[in-house]
Amino acid sequence: MKVIQFIIILAMALAMNTSCSSKKKVEDKSQELAKNAHEVKPEAPQHHAEEMKPHWGYTGLMGPSMWGDLNPEYVLCKDGKNQSPVDLVFSRPVTKRNIEFTYSSSPLRVINNGHTIQINMDKGSSASVDSKFYELMQVHFHSPSEHTISGRPYPMEIHFVHQNAKGELAVLAVLVKAGDTNHTIANIWPNIPTQQNVEVKMDAIKINPLDLLPRTRTHYAYTGSLTTPPCTEGVSWNVFNTPIEMSPEQINSFQKIYNGNNRPTQPLNERKTTNHM
Repeated sequence: MKVIQFIIILAMALAMNTSCSSKKKVEDKSQELAKNAHEVKPEAPQHHAEEMKPHWGYTGLMGPSMWGDLNPEYVLCKDGKNQSPVDLVFSRPVTKRNIEFTYSSSPLRVINNGHTIQINMDKGSSASVDSKFYELMQVHFHSPSEHTISGRPYPMEIHFVHQNAKGELAVLAVLVKAGDTNHTIANIWPNIPTQQNVEVKMDAIKINPLDLLPRTRTHYAYTGSLTTPPCTEGVSWNVFNTPIEMSPEQINSFQKIYNGNNRPTQPLNERKTTNHM
């Protein structure tokens, strides 16, 4: 009888031990699954908190007369006293002032940024203006011209945008008139991307900015601003008064994409423009 009782007690103990062991395994497995579930849970959707700046353009409620009201950051577009472009009253060059160029060729990198056609430049091209060295960042186009000479606009204007180590800007502006085919432009226009904000790079095509400058380097100089929002002031402007030529077909090709991407001339106020040799 005692032997039978011992066997029954032993069997019950083994059953309880097996049950506890199984329960512990289930608990351990549950904890492992919970841990893994925490590690691989999907991330929450990314929400961009940064507010998009308002779009601006050249016509209607987004046009130049409204820029200063589109965003507080654009206030200089309506309240600034040293804005660009301006009308440059014809005068004879009176002082000597050299602009020295250290431009080199780089592969064509062209983009339609929604406001103009822009050529992005590789590092290595620079200009010295008033003994300050500026690196050439990009070249872009306007039609018709933004600056005028004694009230006369030109079909197009090219801006060479430079920046120095302090972040100061210098822009060289080249006016364009209808004439012979421009061979540098002939390499650029066929490669303009149809999609906006997509840069096309053509390693086989080399662009040297010198080829878009006039041979005669007399120029008007004055202190102005960016001609697009936020219309930042303190820009060194240098406008060559001898235009380069593009064929009527080349001008028309640009105007099919952008015709009227020019800011109207702004009051000169207390500033003076000087025509340099």
